[in-house]
Amino acid sequence: MAEGIARKGISIGIMANTLEWVDYALYGAFSAVMAPLFFPSSDAFASQLAVFGVFALGFVARPVGGAIFGHIGDRVGRRNALFFSIALMAIPTAFIGLLPTYAQIGAWAPALLTGIRILQGLAIGGEHAGAMVSLVENAPPGKRGQLGSWAEIGCLLGTLVGGQLCSAALSAILSTEAYTTWGWRVPFLLSICLVYVGFQLKKHLEESPSKKRSIHMPIVEVLKKHKKPALWTMFITFFSGISFYSLLVFLPNYIVLSGKGSVSCAFFITAMTNACMVPTTFFAGWVTDYFRQRKRFLQISVVGVLCAVCPMAVALHTNHLFVYGIFHLMSGIFLSFYYGGRAAFFAETFPAHVRYTAVSCALGLGQAIAGGTAPFISTYLVELSGDIRIIILQFAFGAAFALYAFSKVQDRTALPFQE
Repeated sequence: MAEGIARKGISIGIMANTLEWVDYALYGAFSAVMAPLFFPSSDAFASQLAVFGVFALGFVARPVGGAIFGHIGDRVGRRNALFFSIALMAIPTAFIGLLPTYAQIGAWAPALLTGIRILQGLAIGGEHAGAMVSLVENAPPGKRGQLGSWAEIGCLLGTLVGGQLCSAALSAILSTEAYTTWGWRVPFLLSICLVYVGFQLKKHLEESPSKKRSIHMPIVEVLKKHKKPALWTMFITFFSGISFYSLLVFLPNYIVLSGKGSVSCAFFITAMTNACMVPTTFFAGWVTDYFRQRKRFLQISVVGVLCAVCPMAVALHTNHLFVYGIFHLMSGIFLSFYYGGRAAFFAETFPAHVRYTAVSCALGLGQAIAGGTAPFISTYLVELSGDIRIIILQFAFGAAFALYAFSKVQDRTALPFQE
């Protein structure tokens, strides 16, 4: 009976993580539609820069959310932290579907959108790391990588549904006028359903096996005794932030705005990559468990992504979209091997009483510095240079930090959790 409840709780946790990422990904997917509505400009790239600037601001809130929900998770319990972070995502996201445009209320429109995006950043800053930690902590012996990979699969599935399928389905069903005036609002409004899933998660998810709640301020404990591992974790996150948001957010929007391809073509390539990453991420989690090595596979994936991105950018520069699509897919598959072992690798790095806080803050800072800014920086650099190949430098930047950090962190795959 208890085992059945635990499995149900894990299943609901995976579902909640997926739906929360659907909510978060909607902004990136509909950014091309929202840019002229909330940031009108005669220059399409200027509007896109503005909407990606707000996208980046949401990431600034992530480490703050990580500290807040990490404190709740380490002091009060994982379930409460996850529930409140889910509610904080669902309600503001639904409000985006109700927001008036710039033409209706002027500067209040982008200001309100910015505020909501910051609330979303707070929520995802606590939820994503919380899902990682909770799933890994509830994993049976020898299956931390497999179960932890579901936190990343939830992210990928959420991005696939919210980031590609929603926009593709609505653009196919509705006329262009309907899609740009009211159709894009529908997925945001449906986000309110996530609150119910949050209630079910709080009811069924088992609490962390560790009952140690003696640390009054987990964030202070992290800064005093676990500062270096947190720093290395942040550096490792630079790579995934740049890779994920360049491949799945910036590039499809760039293809459309630059006239290199249609909306359907750009998002089909991205959706195919995203869909293929789901099974390979789970397989990668299994591989890291089977070979009892996570760091080695994470390092290989970083080098693999960098090697695939170079010909991908060259193919896009020369307008060979088919070749671009092949290397885009290869980049995604290499990236999935990073995601397959990342959740367990991060959770194994820290002791239980500060694990939620340490992972949340390090992950949030890494994403804020390198992830949320990636589409904005890419858009700016490409506009400045006129050459899409310049994004290779961003990937190289992330890879260099990640590989250096990996050399500093112990691989604890075969070791028991730190208490």
